[in-house]
Amino acid sequence: MDKNIPSFLLSGFIILSILIALEYPGLSDGQRDNLISTAATIAAAGALLWTANGIHGQYHERLLAKASGYAEAWYGNDLVDSIKEIRKLVREEFEIICDDALDNEKEFACQPINKVLELKHGDLASLNKLSKAQSRIVARILEDKHAEFVVNKIMGFFEQMGQDIRFKVADEHYLKDLFYRIVIQYYELLRKYIEYRQRCTGSPFVFCNFVYMAQTWEKEEYPPRIPSICIRDSILDDEEYKVLAEIDKSSH
Repeated sequence: MDKNIPSFLLSGFIILSILIALEYPGLSDGQRDNLISTAATIAAAGALLWTANGIHGQYHERLLAKASGYAEAWYGNDLVDSIKEIRKLVREEFEIICDDALDNEKEFACQPINKVLELKHGDLASLNKLSKAQSRIVARILEDKHAEFVVNKIMGFFEQMGQDIRFKVADEHYLKDLFYRIVIQYYELLRKYIEYRQRCTGSPFVFCNFVYMAQTWEKEEYPPRIPSICIRDSILDDEEYKVLAEIDKSSH
C-alpha cells in the first residue's frame, strides 16, 4: 500500500488540475489549455514511472521465485538422502582436524564454517591440517562410486545455482543468507576433488560456477545473518543435551 501512495497523490493532482481547468471561471482559455496540457504531461510521465516500477517489481519477484526454488529443492525429497550422505562424509573427516574430536561441549565452538576458514587463514600447521582433511575426503570419494555419485549430485545443484547467480537470474542475497555456510564449507573441504576433476578432464569449466560463487562469497566476507530474536537463552540444559545426543547417535 505504501508504495502506491505517490501514485494516488499524483492521480489526485491530475484530477484536481483538470477540474480546475474545466470549472474555475477566472481562467482564460490559454491558462485553461496550459493547465490541461501540464496535467496531461504529468499523467504521461506518471504512467511511464508506474510501468517501469511494475516491470522492476516483476523482475525482482522472478529473482526471488528462482532463489526460493533452490531452497525448496534443498529441503525436498530428491536431495535428502544425498545431503545426509555428504554431510556424514565431510563431518567424519573434518572432526579429525577439529581438535581431533567433537565432544558435546565443543560442538558449538567448533562449527565447520568457522573452523575451515580459521584453518585456511591460520598458520602453516593449521593449513596442513586442512590439506590432509581435503586429501582424505577426495580419496574416500574416489574409492566409493556411490559417494562420488552423491557428491556430484550436490555439486551439480550448486553449479546450477552459481550459474544463475552469475547471470543474475536468481536473487543472490536470498541465497547467501541461506547457503553461505554450506557453500563455503563444501567448497573448501571438496576443493581437491574439484581440482582433480578439472585436471583429469582437462577443463577448468568443471564446477566452474560453483567455484565462482564460493570464492566470490568468501572474498566478500558475507557472514550468515541471524535475526536478533533468534539469539536467546537456551532452555535445553547440558545434561539433557547429552542424553538427546546419545539417542540421536544410536538412532543412526
